[in-house]
Amino acid sequence: MFLKKIKNILILSIASFAFSFVVNYNLLTIKNKNSVQKNANKIDLVLNQSFEETENLLISIGKKIIKTYPSNKSILQIFIDSAKELSSDNIFSWSLFDWVNIQGFQTVNTALGIRENPPRVSLERNYLERGKRAWKIIFSDIAIGNPSKILVIPVGVRIEDKDVGRIGVVSLGIEIEKLTNLIKRNIDSNIHFLIVDIRNNKISLSSKDSENVLEEYLFTMPESLNDVKYVKEKEMISKYPYKIWVGYDIKQFWNDVLRYSLLSMIPVIIILIYITFGREFFRK
Repeated sequence: MFLKKIKNILILSIASFAFSFVVNYNLLTIKNKNSVQKNANKIDLVLNQSFEETENLLISIGKKIIKTYPSNKSILQIFIDSAKELSSDNIFSWSLFDWVNIQGFQTVNTALGIRENPPRVSLERNYLERGKRAWKIIFSDIAIGNPSKILVIPVGVRIEDKDVGRIGVVSLGIEIEKLTNLIKRNIDSNIHFLIVDIRNNKISLSSKDSENVLEEYLFTMPESLNDVKYVKEKEMISKYPYKIWVGYDIKQFWNDVLRYSLLSMIPVIIILIYITFGREFFRK
């Protein structure tokens, strides 16, 4: 009789766990999808603000350069003064601003000063292409910065004088690690993201295992990658050539489902034990 009661308790407990598991799975799935939507909007906001502030900064510097062009000494002073106004938690590489002349040579850099032997800027920098509009931020593929030697998103603004025409480009590198960490500080800990360049479907930023996936090509949002389930795609405004894929940590999701299901079993087991044995105990 005793063993039969124990068996009944086990059967009911397992049934309760199975029911609780299904309920928690559905509830946490809905919760995570809502969280992904909310955090996708946060990521979009962080990127838009960061890119807009960068563009405004480069345009402001460009307008100052026009007044002193073509003096490299004056350009360097403008760079130094602008660097002093930056916050300590900016997202730029340590070498900061470059001046690239119309021949494509980096003649001035904030950290290195006036370059005695100006290096030629890689032709892969999109802001060097003919036909690009002036006074608009232009993004290039992620690359190792020169001279920073850090993985960056190179950006630039083509500077054009109404009388002289195009005179050069103010550029800098947005440091991948700094921008990634900025986004992470503004989203929930279980949320992960991929930022993909829509021009070539190349991953530009990743919240997880970035060294392993950066510069990989993904033409469609993966259902899962590196223990992350991706459920939301969000394209940025057309001004910026990126789309955002957002998901949640699969391992943490299953751990939560299991944990909540086990916790919900405790009162059920207590009630079953009381119903099975408690009344007999109190009769005695």
